[in-house]
Amino acid sequence: TSEVNLLVNDTGQVQVGNPFLPPVIPLNSAPVGSHATGVAGNIACGHPDFRASCHSVQRLFSATGFGDSTAPGLWGTAIAQGVDYGNCSWWNGLKGSVAFLDRFFDYTIRNFGVMMFKSTGNQGNTSEPYTTTPGNGFNMISSGAYSDGDDVLWDGDVMASSSSYWNPAPGHDKPEVASPGTCVTTTGTGSSGLQSCFTGTSSASPLTAGVAGLITSGDTRLLSEMTTLKATLMASAWHNIEGDPLLSDKDGVGGVHAGAAWALVRDEQWWHEEITTFSFVNGVLDVPMPLDPGDDVRVVALWFGDADSAYTTDVLAMDLDLAILDPSGQVVASSVSALNPFEIAGFRADVGGTYTARLTRQRFDGDSEPLSVAWSTRSDTAEARVDLAPGSPDFRMGELARLRFEEPYEGAGRMYVAWAALSGPGSMPLDGGFTLPAGFDYMAKFSLLLPDFVGTLDADGRAEADFLVPFSSAAQGVPLHFGLVVFGPSGSFSDVQTVATERIFVIDF
Repeated sequence: TSEVNLLVNDTGQVQVGNPFLPPVIPLNSAPVGSHATGVAGNIACGHPDFRASCHSVQRLFSATGFGDSTAPGLWGTAIAQGVDYGNCSWWNGLKGSVAFLDRFFDYTIRNFGVMMFKSTGNQGNTSEPYTTTPGNGFNMISSGAYSDGDDVLWDGDVMASSSSYWNPAPGHDKPEVASPGTCVTTTGTGSSGLQSCFTGTSSASPLTAGVAGLITSGDTRLLSEMTTLKATLMASAWHNIEGDPLLSDKDGVGGVHAGAAWALVRDEQWWHEEITTFSFVNGVLDVPMPLDPGDDVRVVALWFGDADSAYTTDVLAMDLDLAILDPSGQVVASSVSALNPFEIAGFRADVGGTYTARLTRQRFDGDSEPLSVAWSTRSDTAEARVDLAPGSPDFRMGELARLRFEEPYEGAGRMYVAWAALSGPGSMPLDGGFTLPAGFDYMAKFSLLLPDFVGTLDADGRAEADFLVPFSSAAQGVPLHFGLVVFGPSGSFSDVQTVATERIFVIDF
C-alpha cells in the first residue's frame, strides 16, 4: 500500500506519534481527537492483535473540519498533496436529499479521480432514518454498520439498529455496503495508544476505506478507475447480513469481503472504459466474462453521477440495464433500475465458458461516461489455505517437503481432501457454489493415496502431510498445482464448506 495516500477528514486531528499508526501528516492545525484517531486506526492500525487491512500504508493525511464552507477547501489541499482516498465519518446535519456537499463530492470524485468514503449515518433509531450528507450523492461509497457476532462464523452478525438506511430523495440505494461498527478495537489517544469500543457507522466507513487501500496495492490501476474501485467492493461483498443477498435496505449489496475483493483484483475480473453513445452496437454493449462451471457469481455494472462545477445540479446522465448471457446466449440473470448508478445481478455458472454482461442503453444524455463492470465468484471467498509448514525444506527436487492444510475459521474437526496436479483449475463444479481449485489428473490420483492427503483437520483447523518432490531433470521448473476442499459437518461432497485458492509450487533444483 506504499503507493496509496489516504486522508482522514474528521472533526479533530489524528494523533501524531501514535505507536500503532504510520506517520501522520496534518494539513491544518487543530486539537487531537479520539474520534479522528479511531477512524485512522480502522484504516491503518498496526497493533499485532488489532491490525487493520491497510496497516502497511506509508503515511496518513489528517485534515480537521467539516461543513459546506470548510470541507471543500480541505479536500482541495489534500488532492494537491496527492491524496487518493479520504474518509468522512461526520455529517453536516442534513439528511434525506442530495445537498451542496453531496454534489461537491460527486464532482470531485468524478473529475479529480479520488474516492470519498462516508459513514451512512446513525439515524437508524429515529423516526426518519435517512442516510446523511455528504454521503447522499451517486459517486461516493457509504457504509452501514453491523454488529460482529465476535466468533468465526457470520451467522450471528446483525445490522446495528442505529445504522441509517432510508434512501435520499432521488431514490438511489444507500448505503452501498456495510462493515463492522460495534465496539471495534482501534487506535486511541490514551496512554495505551488504543481504544476498545469505537462504535457506529463512523467506525464502519474507515474499515471499508482500508480494504480499498489494500486492494489497490494489488493493482494500482484502480487509483485511476474509481468506478472500478467501487464496483469491486460491491461485487465482492458476499457477506449478506439482512434481506436480499444482492441488494437490500440496510446492508446495501452486503458486507465488505476483503479476501474476495483481493481475489477479484488479482485475477483481473473487471472491465473499464470511458464510453460514448457510439460504444453501443444496436443499443447494447457486451463485456465478456470467462467463468468456470459451478461458481456462484455476482456482477456489478457501475457508472457515476455528473455534478456541475458550481455544485448546484447532480444528474445521472446514463441509464443502463444489465443482462447476463451464458455461453449459448441464454439470459441467466438481469437487473433493471432507473434510479441507481449501478446494476447488480447474481447467478450460478452451470457450464464453463465465456459469459456476457450485456448492457442495454436506455438513456445516454452526456458526452462520455465512465463505466466499469466487475464480477466476483464464490471461489474468491476461499478461506482454506495450502502452504509449506513452518520448518519445511524448500520445494526442491528430492526434498521431503511438508505441507500444511488449514481452515482457521470453521475448520476444526472438519474432513478435507488435498491433492497435487500438473494442471490448473479444471472444469468440475462443487457443491456450495465453488469450483475445483486445481486440476484432477494422474498426479492428483497418485497424491490422494499419500498419507494425510485425506483426513480431518485438528482443533486448530490444521493438518500436515509430507510430499516427496520428484527427483528428475525433467521435473525442474515444472509447476505443481495444489488443491484443498474442506467439507461441512456431513463430510460429503454435497456439503462443501470452502476451498483453498489454488497454490502453485514450482519444482526447483
